[in-house]
Amino acid sequence: MSTSNSWLQQTNWKKVTKKIPLHEHSPIHKKNVCSWTSLEMALNHCEGIDTELQNSIRKEEGHWKSVLLAIIDIIMHLAMDGSAFRGSNEIISSVGTSNRSGKFLNLVNLVSHYHEPLSKHIERHKKGGLSYFSHGIQDEFLEIMAKRVKDEILSKIIEAKYYSILFDCTPDIAHQEQMANAMLYKTTRMNAKS
Repeated sequence: MSTSNSWLQQTNWKKVTKKIPLHEHSPIHKKNVCSWTSLEMALNHCEGIDTELQNSIRKEEGHWKSVLLAIIDIIMHLAMDGSAFRGSNEIISSVGTSNRSGKFLNLVNLVSHYHEPLSKHIERHKKGGLSYFSHGIQDEFLEIMAKRVKDEILSKIIEAKYYSILFDCTPDIAHQEQMANAMLYKTTRMNAKS
C-alpha cells in the first residue's frame, strides 16, 4: 500500500468500508497482487532464486521420512512379535561385534544393508550425528502407537450398541496386585445390498 495516500491513514474508521473497493481497484494494489501471485507460483513450481536450497530441503526431508519409517517398521515388528527390544549395549557401532546389542539394533543393522537411507543415517550417526536408536525414542514411539490403538478401540466401543467392561485383579509373584481389563463390544455392519 502506498503510504502517501493510504486509506489506513483515515481518522474516521466508520467510512473505511467505503474506501476498501477504491483501494482494491487502485493500480498500486493491482501491481502488488500481481507480484505476490507470481512469487507464489514461482515458489510452488520451484522457480525461485532458492531452487537449489528448496531441492536440498526436500531431499533431506525425504531422507528423514524414510529413516523414521524404517525405524517405526522395526519397532512395530518387534512389538507385534512380543520380543525384547534392548540388550545391555545401546551403541550402534558395536552391533555385529557384540552379542549384547539387542534385537532392535541388530534389526536396524540388518535392514540397513538393504535400505540406503538407513545405512547413510548410521554412517552419519557414527560421525556424531543425530540418532533415533536410543531406548527413549523406542519408548516414545511405542507410547504413540499404544495411544493410537487405544483410541481406535475406544472409538469402536463408543460406536458399538452393546459392550461390556471386565476388570480382574490378581497378585503377581512379588505379591503386588495386578489389574487386567477386558472390553467386549458388538459391532454393527451394514449390508450394502438393498
